[in-house]
Amino acid sequence: MANILVMDDDGDILELFKYTLEPLGHTLFTETNADLGAKIYLNEKLDIIFTDLLMPQKDGIEALLEISHLANPPKIVTMSGEGSEYLDVTKDLGAEITLTKPLTRDMILTTLDTLGV
Repeated sequence: MANILVMDDDGDILELFKYTLEPLGHTLFTETNADLGAKIYLNEKLDIIFTDLLMPQKDGIEALLEISHLANPPKIVTMSGEGSEYLDVTKDLGAEITLTKPLTRDMILTTLDTLGV
């Protein structure tokens, strides 16, 4: 099973990931912004990071730039609703997949399948 970090300032999104991934046996870490998430992605062995683009304090683009410089970085999935015009740019910065909100359980599961998890 995978170690997955989800960074999003929307509690409903975090709950969707929790109820989708934990029953499948994945280890899930959640944070409401990338500044808090940095403590996790710098200290844990993660397989996948899902990050929202627009969050308070440190946003998903800043995190993406930081994560892409890590040795053996995890696979990164960027997500956005309001900032979806920036999703294409994140592919150039290292995101493997981009998701436009609103998210569904099927979108999350399809993303995991695409990433080979």
